Amino acid sequence: GLFRMNPRGKLIRTPGGAERFFTIFVILLASGAFTNLMGGEDAAPGKGVAGFIMQAIWSVVYLATLILFQRGCREFVVAVRRDKLLFLLVALAMVSAFWSDDPFLTFRRSVALIGTTVFGVYFARRFSLADQLRLLSRVFAVAAILSLFFVAVLPQYGIASQAFGYSWQGIYGHKNNLGSAMALGAVVFIFRAFLD
Repeated sequence: GLFRMNPRGKLIRTPGGAERFFTIFVILLASGAFTNLMGGEDAAPGKGVAGFIMQAIWSVVYLATLILFQRGCREFVVAVRRDKLLFLLVALAMVSAFWSDDPFLTFRRSVALIGTTVFGVYFARRFSLADQLRLLSRVFAVAAILSLFFVAVLPQYGIASQAFGYSWQGIYGHKNNLGSAMALGAVVFIFRAFLD
């Protein structure tokens, strides 16, 4: 249906196709996908055009997450109150900029941590466990299919250089990232098999 009951007994609108697509895209991006298009593992984070593009994408993601959280959950303040320890840890990361060797970098990454934490809370509160597993299985299915595509059609991105033994890296910046993503995907599919 269009609406479902949340844990507090309030009627909320169920996530639509665009919201689900956005969630899949964000989780795929958070898994490290497409870093090979941005210079791979060796690219300095936040530096150059690639770093600027990624920062811009993540800024839009964080803004969209706040809007969706407010529209879909309407419980942001409740989430902060309920998950005090989580948000205190995030606040500690922010405060650590005062004694950091590079305060600006620490502050910037702390802002990113806040955005990522808000997305995680949004994902946990907006979707049921069954929906979460469905979305995660789609994320890893897309990652696997795109990785095969990159290996077959765009080998300059999908296959590592001779220094790394021409190993497959797919849509990731390193073969280990691809392996980690596929291992996590396997766990998700196993859980879905037991729960479906």
